[in-house]
Formats: sequence, C-alpha cells, structure tokens
Amino acid sequence: ATEMQGLTGYLKDYSILPKVGASIFRDSEGNLAFPRATAGYSGTWDDEDDEIANSDATLAANLTLTPKRVGAGTSITKQLAAQNSVDYETFMRNELLYGVGTAVDRGAITGTGTADQPTGLLATSGLGSYTWAVGTSLRGNVIAQWKVLRDAKCPMQSVNWLFDAGVRANWSTT
Repeated sequence: ATEMQGLTGYLKDYSILPKVGASIFRDSEGNLAFPRATAGYSGTWDDEDDEIANSDATLAANLTLTPKRVGAGTSITKQLAAQNSVDYETFMRNELLYGVGTAVDRGAITGTGTADQPTGLLATSGLGSYTWAVGTSLRGNVIAQWKVLRDAKCPMQSVNWLFDAGVRANWSTT
C-alpha cells in the first residue's frame, strides 16, 4: 500500500506589496478619492517686526481609485474531497491565495490599465524613475538613485526598494 503524506509545495511568489509599505484598502464600497497637493508650504526668515510672508500650498485634482476585481478558482471532484487523506482543501485554498496575491502584485507594479487591469506603477505617468541596466550597478549609479529620490523631496524614511532577482544579485556585489 502507498501511504499518503502531506502535499509538497513548490517555490512560488509571495505578495510583496505590504512589505514595501503599500496601503491595502479593504471592504471599500466604491471609488476612493484622495485630495493631493503638488507643492507644500515654505517657511521664510523675516526680521522680528516684519509681516510673515504667506505661501499657499498648490492643490491638484483628487487622486481617484476605482475598484478592480482579481480572483482565482479551481474545481475538484466530490470524490477527491471526500476520499483524500491529505488536507487537500487547505492546500487548494493556500494556492488560490498565493495566486491572487501574485496577481495583485503584478497589477500594482506592471498593470497596463487596460483589459480590466489596474494601472500599475510602471505605467503611471508623472512618476519619477531612474533606469539602470543589470551589470552596471556601480556605486555611482546607486548614489544617483538616492539623488533622484532626494531631488523629488521623497521622505527617505519611507523608501523601499523593489527589484527583480537579477538586480538584487547585481546589487549584492556592489
């Protein structure tokens, strides 16, 4: 007789968005609108008896997010569900969750905004970027990336790096 053991998993993608600081909005019932500013207030040094100069923030149109749906599904026979000695249902649920998580990551990063996909970061116009090829990640390129962030007034405490395995391997040698 063959004794069945637990299912053996395989290497799979995990959702990385929460790890790099992305906000996840759950249980929303419609569009989400976020007011946004394109320029903030600035302070000035003035003489003790001078009037303080006013500088107003520059506001832009709201950033509006519209709902999208992602899902994964499968089917099994009633016989498999009833007769298996392994917890196949838990295995399937976990695999479906990994599939959804991977689809969410891909949509948020590389989504085209067409064919029901969300518009991902790489397809969003107006975002700053610094492109560098695998094999050329010299110290100067890394410093240049930090400069792009600083010039954009990015709060450095919230910076996270998101890159593929080739770039990670290359950075590991820098």
